Amino acid sequence: MRLIVVLLLCIALSGRLAADSLRIGVFLHSPLVMRDSPDGDPYGPGVDYAKAVARALGYEAKLVVLPVARILSYLSSGELDMSLEFGMTERRKVFLLYPDDPCLVTQPSLTVRADHRLSSITSVKDISGMRIGYILDAFPGDFFVGAKDVHFDYAPGNSWIAQNLGKLLAGRIDAILDQNEFSCLEEARRQGVEGRVRVLVLPVEGFKSYVVFSRASPKGERLLREYNALAKTPDLDENEMLRAYLRSTGR
Repeated sequence: MRLIVVLLLCIALSGRLAADSLRIGVFLHSPLVMRDSPDGDPYGPGVDYAKAVARALGYEAKLVVLPVARILSYLSSGELDMSLEFGMTERRKVFLLYPDDPCLVTQPSLTVRADHRLSSITSVKDISGMRIGYILDAFPGDFFVGAKDVHFDYAPGNSWIAQNLGKLLAGRIDAILDQNEFSCLEEARRQGVEGRVRVLVLPVEGFKSYVVFSRASPKGERLLREYNALAKTPDLDENEMLRAYLRSTGR
């Protein structure tokens, strides 16, 4: 009898431990999410924010670094509970739960070579005929809807910015699209080629990125309700965490 009680307690405890962890997928996107080696732990303001959210919801964060396409696949299947910094699209709403407010608002931009003819962008006509590098399985944004003479060159995996930067400097693409104004420049600094590129912001409203929860996760609906109820404080404000990081690095 005592053995049965012990076994039942072990089963109950193992279930509690599993419930106390939150499976969070993140993708490399400097300076939000970075790591120093393929096997290294991720760090950066995005990682700090993900961990802070997990703590505020009463969970231990179990972070895994994956390409965007795989994160979306795992969220769809319920293998991940949560991710962050995803734009809202109708297709994604089928398998993702979105909170009331975005976690991050940034300025979409194109990174071009320093000698590019454009000094600013006022409309989609300015980029007519351009070949633009972007990340596989990500939404370019409403600015490009209907722009049939703009061609996208998609790069997969966690090194998509580095891949596109190489293509840009080699003349294989004309620009790199990102939904913020600092990630491509950060990679250029890391490679020592900052002086060879320029960032041109797009004439659009700030891009809203969200924490997202898996509809297929048993925790999904509850996580969404509890996240929406969280009060925003400096350590639960990804915009402020990013600004603080950029100030600390002199950006």
